[in-house]
Amino acid sequence: MNYQQVLIIFVLLIINCYGIKDKFVSITLDAKWLDTPHHQEASEFLATQNQQYFWSLINDVSSFDSFTPDALGSTQNYYDQLLTFSSQYLNSITNNLLRMALALRSYSPTVQMMRKMAHDTGMTRQCSTFVDIHGVYTCNVEDVDKLIEAVGERSKFLLPFDHHYSKKQTDEQQSLVTVVLYGDFGNQNEFKPFHSKLVSLALNGKIDYVLRHNSKPLNGNRKKVRLAGYGVELQIKSTEYKATDDSKIRDDQMNATSGDDKQEEQVHGFIFSKLKDLHPDKQSELNDYRTYLLDGSDPMSPLKAWQMQDLSLQCAYRAISENTLEEAFNTLVELSQNFPSRARLLSKVKVDSSFRDAHRANQEEFRSHMEIEAGNSALFINSIPQSLDTIDLYVLLNVLLNEGQMMERLHMIGLNKTHTRQLLTNELNIQSINYILDFRHPSILWLNDLEKDSQYSKWSASYYDLLRNNFFGGLRTIRKNLYNLVVIIDPSQIDTSYELMKNLEAYFVHELPIRIGVIFVTSDEYSINIYRAFRYLLKYHGNPSRALGFLNELYKSKSTDVQQIFSKKAKYSGSLSSIFDETNPFEKEREEMNEYFEQSGLSRGVPHVLFNGNPLTADELLPSAFEDVVTTRMLKMQFDLQQQVYHGQLKDSDDIIEILNTKPNVVKRLNQRIFGQTPTMPTIYVDLSMINGQAKDLLDKNKFQTLNVREQASVIMASMIYLGKKDELGQPLYPITLWVACDLDRPDGRQLFLNALTYLKSHTHARLGLLASFDTESHPGSHPLTKAVYTAIRLLSPPIARTFIFKLLKDESVVEDLLAKRKSWSDVTVSGLSSETLEHEIATFNDNIFQSHSIFLEHSLNLPRGSRSVLVNGRILGPLHDNEQFTEDDFILLDTHLSSTLNDRLIRIVSKLQLSNDPSQLSDLLMRISSIISQNDKSPTPVTRKQTPRIASTSKAVLYLPAQNLNEPSFLFEAIIEPASRDGQRLLSLLSALRQSINIDLVIYFNCKLQLSEMPLKSFYRYVYDINLQQTPNALFTHVPETPILTLGMVTPESWMVEAVTSPYDLDNIHLKNVPIGVNANFELQYLLIEGQCFDETQSYPRGLQLILGTNKTKNLFDTIVMANLGYFQLKAYPGVWHLNLREGRSDDIYTIASHDNTDTSTRTSQPVIVAIRSFDARWIKVYVGRKPGKENEKLLEDSAEDSQGGSGSIWDSFSFGGSPSSGSGSTGTKIDEVTDDTINIFSVASGHLYERLLRIMMVSVLKNTKKPVKFWFLKNFLSPVFTSFLPYYAQHYNFTYELVQYKWPKWLTVYPSEKQRVIWGYKILFLDVLFPLDVKKVIFVDADQIVRADMAELRDLDLHGAPYGYVPFCENRKEMDGYRFWKSGYWASHLGHRRYHISALYVIDLKKFRKIAAGDRLRGQYYGLSQDPNSLSNLDQDLPNNMIHQVNIYSLPEEWLWCETWCDDESKKRAKTIDLCNNPQTKESKLTAAARIVGEWSDYDQEVKNLMNQWEEEGKPNLLLTTPATNSINIDNEDRTSSINTHDPTEL
Repeated sequence: MNYQQVLIIFVLLIINCYGIKDKFVSITLDAKWLDTPHHQEASEFLATQNQQYFWSLINDVSSFDSFTPDALGSTQNYYDQLLTFSSQYLNSITNNLLRMALALRSYSPTVQMMRKMAHDTGMTRQCSTFVDIHGVYTCNVEDVDKLIEAVGERSKFLLPFDHHYSKKQTDEQQSLVTVVLYGDFGNQNEFKPFHSKLVSLALNGKIDYVLRHNSKPLNGNRKKVRLAGYGVELQIKSTEYKATDDSKIRDDQMNATSGDDKQEEQVHGFIFSKLKDLHPDKQSELNDYRTYLLDGSDPMSPLKAWQMQDLSLQCAYRAISENTLEEAFNTLVELSQNFPSRARLLSKVKVDSSFRDAHRANQEEFRSHMEIEAGNSALFINSIPQSLDTIDLYVLLNVLLNEGQMMERLHMIGLNKTHTRQLLTNELNIQSINYILDFRHPSILWLNDLEKDSQYSKWSASYYDLLRNNFFGGLRTIRKNLYNLVVIIDPSQIDTSYELMKNLEAYFVHELPIRIGVIFVTSDEYSINIYRAFRYLLKYHGNPSRALGFLNELYKSKSTDVQQIFSKKAKYSGSLSSIFDETNPFEKEREEMNEYFEQSGLSRGVPHVLFNGNPLTADELLPSAFEDVVTTRMLKMQFDLQQQVYHGQLKDSDDIIEILNTKPNVVKRLNQRIFGQTPTMPTIYVDLSMINGQAKDLLDKNKFQTLNVREQASVIMASMIYLGKKDELGQPLYPITLWVACDLDRPDGRQLFLNALTYLKSHTHARLGLLASFDTESHPGSHPLTKAVYTAIRLLSPPIARTFIFKLLKDESVVEDLLAKRKSWSDVTVSGLSSETLEHEIATFNDNIFQSHSIFLEHSLNLPRGSRSVLVNGRILGPLHDNEQFTEDDFILLDTHLSSTLNDRLIRIVSKLQLSNDPSQLSDLLMRISSIISQNDKSPTPVTRKQTPRIASTSKAVLYLPAQNLNEPSFLFEAIIEPASRDGQRLLSLLSALRQSINIDLVIYFNCKLQLSEMPLKSFYRYVYDINLQQTPNALFTHVPETPILTLGMVTPESWMVEAVTSPYDLDNIHLKNVPIGVNANFELQYLLIEGQCFDETQSYPRGLQLILGTNKTKNLFDTIVMANLGYFQLKAYPGVWHLNLREGRSDDIYTIASHDNTDTSTRTSQPVIVAIRSFDARWIKVYVGRKPGKENEKLLEDSAEDSQGGSGSIWDSFSFGGSPSSGSGSTGTKIDEVTDDTINIFSVASGHLYERLLRIMMVSVLKNTKKPVKFWFLKNFLSPVFTSFLPYYAQHYNFTYELVQYKWPKWLTVYPSEKQRVIWGYKILFLDVLFPLDVKKVIFVDADQIVRADMAELRDLDLHGAPYGYVPFCENRKEMDGYRFWKSGYWASHLGHRRYHISALYVIDLKKFRKIAAGDRLRGQYYGLSQDPNSLSNLDQDLPNNMIHQVNIYSLPEEWLWCETWCDDESKKRAKTIDLCNNPQTKESKLTAAARIVGEWSDYDQEVKNLMNQWEEEGKPNLLLTTPATNSINIDNEDRTSSINTHDPTEL
């Protein structure tokens, strides 16, 4: 160990002893609701894995009369027993994730949602365990039978995530009486009688039993849920201007004593003058040592620029220099979390040149192969990239659950960690292929042809004209059928057909270059008559517009008399029978259209639209989207064609229709079952992860029935005998395994199996097995054909078996003759299978085989009895509908799809792994791996793996920590980290938390930013998480330096809205030097956000539309306003089941909700719109509204049609925002112009005790200078508990009203300031159209540090001359400050021109005008653009409006409205109507000193407020808990205050 290392260690010891006192900052965060039982949370976790596990845990717990910590003797016993019960259903990975979920309280919102539903019934006052039987309740189990019998026609209310005791929800099940039990299965004394009764009834098919959690506090315990999974940071605050309050803080802590016992010449006990006298030859060394000690004594003393250049690299090297990997990681985390106080010591670390070289190689890899720049961080989990903007443990828990299930299953089938790692790379991403349907079929009725019709004769016929310049841009028109639109409709479905037909008619009217074809799917007389009339008009009137006009006129009139409308439109006076009876000349075409639709494979629901054969999605067919989608696709295709023409790939002689229909992805039939999940065709897989199934178990149906799904699938695999082409070729390796479930004794079953067999003749990728699916149980003498085929597969070689099956099944007459005994088995036998053998095998067939098949299909896979299905590599395609075909072409398409999306690459990878030499075993393994990997593709956004760093883990600039348990599957975490950055700081804390919970291999690649010129990281950070369920999670900062002033920030998941509820300290200005022991603060999770977008039928955004959120009883608990253009809205909520509605008034008068996405309502169009908050995750929904009849031209906002000025046409010019008034805001549906309220609305923002003190004084100054009513609006996000606790008392004393408004920075406005002050500035200007209700016409913003000397009504009533807001220009008459007037030169001088720079301390906003010109939208757009540069918008709240002065006009208020000593001369002070305590860059005078000196009345106001606060305290002030106005307030966990009720509307929540 060298001399420098000894010195560093010594310095660290000295600092620990002398330099830093052990004061602390401790932060906790509680949910708003009372504690939820862990066993209920565990049951919800188990339900996500398997619904049966949910009920199994309930049965396990039933062995205890009371399953609580008290009943089991201790909390530890309770947790141990709960985990013992749960672990028997989980593998090692999911068991670890259960512990993690319980530590995070991830499922507490789910339990609380159900508890809230129980509370809302009004029954919890009578009992905690009760049943709901279609809206009638009882606490008495004896009443259940009679209430079931008395249900009658009463409806029931169910949710998609309810727990049903039945394994599957059949139509029969849904028709049963539903009994919902609310109770706690941990309280068996109350729960067991109900549960036993309801289970018995459910098993007997009498009821549908649903369980929802409820519980009551144990022993009156009102403890709330203590949360984890968030971060806390302490930012070092600039002390250029003193911003701390000098008021004494009342706290229970002892006053600290301090003293300086060090002599002047001593440095940590060393008297260097004497040492130098004693050792004159060591002068240089002693000076160096003294420097080390002096530098270390104040770790926060500023560093020089040259000392900071390599701080990040020094941090990484210091950590990696530790003796062990574990110590290296812990040191890295500690240095990053406490970087500001470690920077001085790190600056002295000498970095080894080999580390520098390795680090340089890292950065070259990141830049060249991953596009990651120096200083950026990234995280990959099993090669899946994670977004660092939204990452938290709640998000990661879902990722880990999905990955963990897959890894565990791969482990179970015999793959070790190395094999799994080689599989889970970007090479195995499931590719998406966009198949298109061949549209050359003669049944398509083309309405026009651009290449032949005379109306297009003037257009150029050359592809080269696509390259000509078009002054207006857009589409080029040439006489080629480039864009082909095929519309498939059922003409009798007016609602879905009318909008499409209107668009088609418009395309003809405007002569768009589209060839349009139609297919009419006709089934009833009405649709057939429409087709006949349309076809006649098209044939004999020539112009498609006439035919389309007839159709649209019919739809518009909604007439059912087709012939009447036809006669009118066609002016036809002849006999109608020749057109409308079956002898008409177009009948064959109609039948061919129906056949074509059936053969196309498209789903039964119509309409469908094909653009050049590519089907549009349901969302693209919405009237609001259709036109834009078609136009966008045409423009994209035009660009592709232009490239082909330019490069000589497309010539005039080429037939574009042939080119489009001969691409590799063109198919004759487009069976949508093949391509993954749709709402009507969910993707379901069989669990094939068990490998030791015994074929003999198939022969004992009773034993087979006792096996679980995974075990049954393993038995089926072990016993399955296959047919396959490769067996004949001697290469029996099959990447595709087909199981066809059918009944070969039925024609549709025979056809399905023959289609599969015919496909096998020409394709070698697949093998085929048979599963018997019968309507009736197999018994001796039954199902002879199926038994014959099964016998042939078992006894014969594959080619001979295939010959026999074709001979037996292909000719239906042979089947009929066999069954009628007109032929014998000898007529169909083949070589190797005599008729005697076949007859004997059929007669003695073991029916247990087919009975076990039926058990597997019906009970384990939940397929209807006797249904037909195709299972491919474990994925279930089915059940097929009665008349639905799965043709040979479908099998070919399935083969192509699987080979191109996964299987070809899977074969390559598995071949490299050399797992087995047995082709049959390898085929089974391929089937299992394909099934396991493909299950990750079920979500709407499939998992995409990326290339991770190709850097050896032995590199010197890499820290590799192997998994702690080498015998279990482990996640691979690869982190690219810059340790001296906020992303790196948070990421390292997150990784440290994860290593407590799960088995991970962690690789950290360092990516440090070099040549630093300033301190890269100015905050301390803690992540709150502890896997020990008995620990109380909190963020604890110790050994934090006392000298800096710190600002506390909560880093929470993006949907959380938290606020401080308990702390006497100023959390914005924490100065540990002035604190006796430490700072405690408790925060509360107030709300979970619902965010979304709202669209109208024109695909625009209904700006100003008001949405409300509530229950059926209380419809408006929270409200919001939809913003312009983005249609963004934000609603506050908490766990529960909510109704989303339009607010009564203009919103409800003009619009209705037409549809919605990502809600919890049964269908997209169902009403009411139900949104369940049952997790901590962000919730994003979409709402589509339509105008009511007769309201097409109504304006939602008065005068909103006025043209917005200055739009540039960019996407950001289209952004606009609506508002989100706080809970209980005063917004109504009243027209703005009708509001005559004389209230003065004052808006202000404050953070920290000093500014809150100044704010209280500003409020008094406003109130003492007006006789008008005053309402204060405060941004709740930053207020302290002290201020909000005192506010109601303050309001009562001075007779004012107030509202605490709240808003969460929207995630799409991605540039979130890192400094708290800039966040506050952002809220001052960016969200003015968000925070206030529509009926507030004008708001005046007044800075907290202002003193008002005039009636603010005068400013409110001032004419702004059409501007949306008015600001006061900066004074320019204090000449000694000229050098500080930055706006007088450079950018600002040229930008402003003749305009002046305005100050943001006081401004008045005309909200009506502000919204009308979408000013908020423009300000946010400009902010987004400029804030990419960290050096722009230095003073965000005033730089931004001044920067936008030419786009959003500012009215210059008279200068007397704001006087500031810094900029205004003394003579003008006497005219001042407000005085602002501006910071003085010259003197740096503190606010309090300046206030007392400048404003004579300030001290009197200050004393008056202090006296009132003392009076409040003497009268017994409330606890320092956040209190808000009672308007629309709701306590989510209090006992019922309503009288007990026994019936309710079942849709009430």
